[in-house]
Amino acid sequence: MIDKMDLSNKASKLRKILGEDGESPIDIFNLVQKQDHFTLVFYPLGSNISGVCYRGETSKVIAINSSLISVYYN
Repeated sequence: MIDKMDLSNKASKLRKILGEDGESPIDIFNLVQKQDHFTLVFYPLGSNISGVCYRGETSKVIAINSSLISVYYN
């Protein structure tokens, strides 16, 4: 089980590393363009997952659930 406090602390640290404040929404498309070896993909992940991140030795991937895009943008 994920510890919500630990996850919140990690999110805050990552925002600081990326130069983002703790309150405003992050433009993920702009952010990914600034990073090396990052790939952003849209993929249907079902109804319970909004996204997935993967970090390997040579690449990093952020997958956004394409099934939920209409939920957020319509």
